[in-house]
Amino acid sequence: MKGTVGQKLGVVAENLGTVTAAELTPSVLGALKKVPGLSGLTVGKGGMLNFSNTTLASSLTASDRVAIRKAFTQAVKSGSGSQKHKFRQELFEVLGGKKKSLSNITDTQEKALNAIRGGLSDVLETKNSSYKTLSSEYRKIVQPLADLRKMMKNIPGATEDILDLQAGL
Repeated sequence: MKGTVGQKLGVVAENLGTVTAAELTPSVLGALKKVPGLSGLTVGKGGMLNFSNTTLASSLTASDRVAIRKAFTQAVKSGSGSQKHKFRQELFEVLGGKKKSLSNITDTQEKALNAIRGGLSDVLETKNSSYKTLSSEYRKIVQPLADLRKMMKNIPGATEDILDLQAGL
């Protein structure tokens, strides 16, 4: 079911047309500012994110800032709707891969990358009603799985993701 809806979403994304930086920047930046600790985020010279008034201002979070800046820059760059849809998918993969590998990823970085995905989604969904419908349908399918994974993460001693096991499928 998830795969079928995902494939349909990819086909619809091919017809989203061009998405401009002027459309993307306010949506993506607005989503980022809603992340706890990032409300003071601004865009500085050259379109670079300025974290000086956020919880990611010190040298301890330099890698978080780099990851968020790279994702933001890629997200707000003009391109086709299909490219932006694929970038949303890539961010989803990046987040999943970091969590599975137990990489150091702060809660703020995770929420920021998800916010970028959300900001992109908001813009893409305004481009085509079919994209919006399919995107909503896809969310309804994957959200219970994400919730289950989050719950399982909090169980002491649970080191394997049961949804990745053949028996879990």
